[in-house]
Formats: sequence, structure tokens, C-alpha cells
Amino acid sequence: MKHAEETEQMLSRGEVETLCLLDAVGIDGAAATEVTDRLGLSSTLAVTVSDALETLVSSGLLVNVEGRYKLTDKGRIKLSTQQANVGPG
Repeated sequence: MKHAEETEQMLSRGEVETLCLLDAVGIDGAAATEVTDRLGLSSTLAVTVSDALETLVSSGLLVNVEGRYKLTDKGRIKLSTQQANVGPG
């Protein structure tokens, strides 16, 4: 019989990064500079964060409305589903 740890699905680095970005965008949305700040990154990385956010726009997880990123329904579902799967600590 397998242990519970062996049957749990591990998230890839890319999936973790996506979830971090979605969480940092938040319910009310955010500009790339705000996301950068929320992630505790240097402001010099705002362009890199913006590029990553645009990738999520292409994936349908976010929309960019006048420079502000907002979760789509697909993005909200992905974030809430993964948060539920991870659970507390």
C-alpha cells in the first residue's frame, strides 16, 4: 500500500510560479509594479514580471485592462482549486 505522500501530485516549478503570480494579482487586480512589490522582488524586475503576466494573459488566466492585470474566471478557478489542494501548512 502506498503512503499518502507518494500519491499526492507534485506541482512543477512553472505551476508554482503561476500560482504565485495569480495570488499576487489578487481579487482586485494589480499593475505589474504592484505584483513585483507584493512578491518582494526588486523593482528592476518589473519588466520581467510583466512579461510573465503577459504569458498568463495568453493562457487565458489573466486579462490586461489598461495596464492592470485581473484574474479571469479560468484564473480564479485555477487559483482556488490549487489553494484548496495545498491546504494549510
